[in-house]
Amino acid sequence: MRNNGFTLIELLIVVVIVGILASISYANFIGAQDKARSAALKAVMRQVQISAESYATDSGGSYPPELAAMQPYFPGGSSSIGGNPGQWPSNPFVNGANFGSPDPPDDDESITDISAARAMAPGTFADDPGGVVYDHALNPSSYAIWGCGADGRCLGDGRGQLILSNQ
Repeated sequence: MRNNGFTLIELLIVVVIVGILASISYANFIGAQDKARSAALKAVMRQVQISAESYATDSGGSYPPELAAMQPYFPGGSSSIGGNPGQWPSNPFVNGANFGSPDPPDDDESITDISAARAMAPGTFADDPGGVVYDHALNPSSYAIWGCGADGRCLGDGRGQLILSNQ
């Protein structure tokens, strides 16, 4: 009499191999989620930059003094200075919760030299995870925008910090 089937050892080997493959794919999946969140944060930073530029166009070249002043230029807003406020962008690091009313940069975070700030090591500036900081400390005709990743440190682009500006 001949038995057709798998032995217990063969089944255990297959289960172990499947478990190893699953753990590898899970690690790659987590990395992909972090990359996607960082990409979404960069899109939010760009949206803030477009709102600042729209505000400056309507105000004769002066940029908004704070992030809240450009809220009418976010989606759903009236796209005019002092108009109906739009919807704050979603924060990709805290399950889509809105930014609310973001705080201005701390005194130690203000940027006075954009080129030097971009050259600093990524993570020099910090804020809440997923937070976008709008810094208008330079002068009325300039600004700096940076975003913070999952660890709360400024996003980098491989060479330094990722800072959006009109400079």
